[in-house]
Amino acid sequence: MSDASPLPDYLAACGLTQNAITALSVLWGKSPKNAGGRANLLISHLLDTAMVAGCMWDEHLQPSVRTMMDRAAPGEGRRLFQWLCAVHDCGKATPAFQSMWQHGAERVREHGLRWDPRQLAGASWRHDKAGGKLLRSMLGGRKGGLWSKEQADWVWPLAISHHGRCHGLEVFDCREAHGDAHGLGPAWKKAQTAVVDAISVLLGYPDTAAVQPSARPSRAEQLALAGYIVMADWIASNKLFEGIDDLSQISIASARHRAETAWRKLDMLPDDRDLSDPGAELFPVRFGHEARGLQQAVLDAANAIPAPGLIVIEAPMGEGKTKAALGAAEVLSRRFGTHGLFVAMPTQATCNPMYDTVTVWTRTFGGTEADRVVLLHGKNMFHPAWKRLLDQAGPEPSETFVDIGIDGCDEYGMSPSTDGTATNSATGPVQWFLGPKRGLLARIGVGTIDQLLFAATRTRHVMLRFAGLAGKVVIIDEVHAADIYMEQFLGEALFWLGQARVPVILLTATLAPRQRETLMRLYLAGAAGPDNSEDIMLPAPSSYPSVTAVFDDPAPGRGLGAITTSSKPWRTPEPVKISVLPETAEAEPGETLTGYFDHNAPHGVVLIIRNTVDRAQNTYTALHHKYGHEHVRLLHSRLTTGARADRTAECLRLLGPDAGKDRPELLFVVATQIAEQSFDIDADLLITDLAPIDLLLQRIGRLHRFESTPRPPGTTQPHAVITGFAPGPGGPHADPGSEYIYHPHRLTRAAAQVLHAEKSESGWLIPNQIPDLVAHGYSDDNIAPAGWAKFAADAAADWAADQASRAAKAEPHLLANHTNRESPTLAGLHHMDANPADDNEISNLVRDSEPEIEVLLVRRTPHGLTTLSGTRLGINGEAASDAIDEVLADTVRLPRRVAAATKHLRPLDGCSHPWLQYLSVLELDEHNAVHLVDGRKTFHVEYDQKVGLLVRATSQRR
Repeated sequence: MSDASPLPDYLAACGLTQNAITALSVLWGKSPKNAGGRANLLISHLLDTAMVAGCMWDEHLQPSVRTMMDRAAPGEGRRLFQWLCAVHDCGKATPAFQSMWQHGAERVREHGLRWDPRQLAGASWRHDKAGGKLLRSMLGGRKGGLWSKEQADWVWPLAISHHGRCHGLEVFDCREAHGDAHGLGPAWKKAQTAVVDAISVLLGYPDTAAVQPSARPSRAEQLALAGYIVMADWIASNKLFEGIDDLSQISIASARHRAETAWRKLDMLPDDRDLSDPGAELFPVRFGHEARGLQQAVLDAANAIPAPGLIVIEAPMGEGKTKAALGAAEVLSRRFGTHGLFVAMPTQATCNPMYDTVTVWTRTFGGTEADRVVLLHGKNMFHPAWKRLLDQAGPEPSETFVDIGIDGCDEYGMSPSTDGTATNSATGPVQWFLGPKRGLLARIGVGTIDQLLFAATRTRHVMLRFAGLAGKVVIIDEVHAADIYMEQFLGEALFWLGQARVPVILLTATLAPRQRETLMRLYLAGAAGPDNSEDIMLPAPSSYPSVTAVFDDPAPGRGLGAITTSSKPWRTPEPVKISVLPETAEAEPGETLTGYFDHNAPHGVVLIIRNTVDRAQNTYTALHHKYGHEHVRLLHSRLTTGARADRTAECLRLLGPDAGKDRPELLFVVATQIAEQSFDIDADLLITDLAPIDLLLQRIGRLHRFESTPRPPGTTQPHAVITGFAPGPGGPHADPGSEYIYHPHRLTRAAAQVLHAEKSESGWLIPNQIPDLVAHGYSDDNIAPAGWAKFAADAAADWAADQASRAAKAEPHLLANHTNRESPTLAGLHHMDANPADDNEISNLVRDSEPEIEVLLVRRTPHGLTTLSGTRLGINGEAASDAIDEVLADTVRLPRRVAAATKHLRPLDGCSHPWLQYLSVLELDEHNAVHLVDGRKTFHVEYDQKVGLLVRATSQRR
């Protein structure tokens, strides 16, 4: 039979009975409400999904993923992938689902598929669970089946998980699973079998038994497959697929045409080039210069490892780690078929410059690669280049909210669909990937590490996120920035990525030896198994900078392996003078510094890093009063988004690598930790609050960063002044805010190292001493002065208890956690679903902190609302859409202590712009101030255009 033959004829020729074909002609998959006004038969939707899967295989899946499927079914990987995607909705062939649309239910009952309505009352038998039960029974249940139990056991969980949760066998124990909700009697069993058999023969198998795979993918590969099934289902649920309620109007050829047409209209075009390196000329072609010593060592390691592995690049700030990692990504892509990339950064602020770097890199490939790079964080709309791409690409996809009681296309009430508007592939990213939970599926992306960590949580649709990492190279920058809580998710992610054979590159300047070994072993535990991962003695780098690679070679007689190498620093090692400026808790931070400069006249660029916003604001105010606005800049997290972006750009222009003659003769830059990493400026003098040793070294990385920068008199030697604490006979007395953030234990060890460096007068030789300083700072060695023994011991004990508590706090949210890592299938993965409400919950889950409160500041005047700069928005904000960029620039983060006082805040009443629908508004008076009340507490909140948001408690109400 021809592929163009009507389905009844085709199925009859393949041996399906007339009763089976009749059942297929009435079983519906989508009601008219969700299929363009005309119902879509179940077999039509399944066939559409299979054909979408074919498009995905041909133009989206990475070569390494296709290789994985070919291992599971030699020579049949594409066909098996289509089949797995197609049968996802077979559970709709049950009374529980078919009874939901009245007209469709009547047709089904008229053709002999009956049920007792009384038995369905109150039933909660969802079609995803029904699909899992149907496949398990048919393919390899307890009473035997068409396949071996081993192969059936990994396939049925894929169907049960297509709405975001993968349940286990426990869901089959409910009453509905064995009653009328699932379908009783031979007629229903034959109809359900017919659905699966029809898909099998339509895809070219002689029968369903012949579909059986010959090998089981790893659990991580199954998770990625589950994500691809969700992707295929979501695309096939798009309203571009109009309903077909007549079986004779369906054919394989027409379904293929529908899928290919939708694929093109959604702009899912194949990418222009593979990430395949140009060999020895890689660095000159991509970056315009020969590889430095470290960069060549990284390329050599990427070329040497015999299998996908974990590469750790440890090098000082400014050594060129990013370029080395991008070059290695090309090598790994060519060797292992991982034609995609995700770069994870610690913060939103560090994402933006990395996005610029990656887009410049991709432009050297030709074609439209650079325009397809996605930027994934909550403030990406403020990045000029990203916003320009979105503006050129046209409107974002419209999302249709549906009644999940009828079709349930998405368990969270959202049916992924677009208005069919095609974007211009030459001028913008594929819009489909910008929808909820889909960003990681884009071929090349840059985003916060939260995006990566969330793919290691036991949450809804985690499989969709993990699928976005499979088949790619993953680069994680500033990996040392993860605290003990985040480290649990990072380790879990590395475990699953190792099992999925995803190459990972970690970048760091200051990684503690314990952390390095822990992360390596977790990756190897995924790649080789938890027991086998202990069979290798991991090498420690012999010098700095260094490159260490670990891997599991699957070749016979090979197994675990490691490579370590090092290189000379690109920059000449330089001694950094270390001084202590004692600062008591009672002293005003600004007064301490102005007093210091009374005796040490400032020259050039002075970078001052404070650990809290309040201290930074106090310092700025004092210096501004003494030196004037033209000589002082302030950067912190309580500036509005627009102000922070403008000030960051100005600092980079004045103090960055291309500053040249614009570099000021005198400038104070007062900042919080946002200047600690990935802030590419050069300071002549650093003054910083006490922080853990690795973070102090990160801050020193801004000092004398560019060798070509001319130094003013008195600043030719790098000099770091450590303040924010007062050394005492019993221990260091640090600022309480610093102790809250970093813990006294870490500050005590850093203070001991700082005091030792000050006394030695030789300071620290940077970068050579970085590994030893970090190792000692995080070791158990006693490095504190004699008089600090008790203080240090008490702080260490409290620190250990705190770390154990925080690690345990993360455990319930880990994707598999330590008790469920060795299961061979996905069954029961979501036995304790953490289930955050939506994408906005990501950071709150993977970061151990109270939820951040972000609000939109508007000013209330007698004439209505305005922006902070005075642009009128109407009485209730109805004109906000006309000034959306200016409006969004006035968003700001509130300190957590006022969280309870903001619960009554709501979005703008008069504006329906999608970017403002979930953003609460804080109305200020004409003086940019407001009082917030929380029970007995009252807070005065004011936004000052110079210092940012000011918050102070004004009273305790009785």
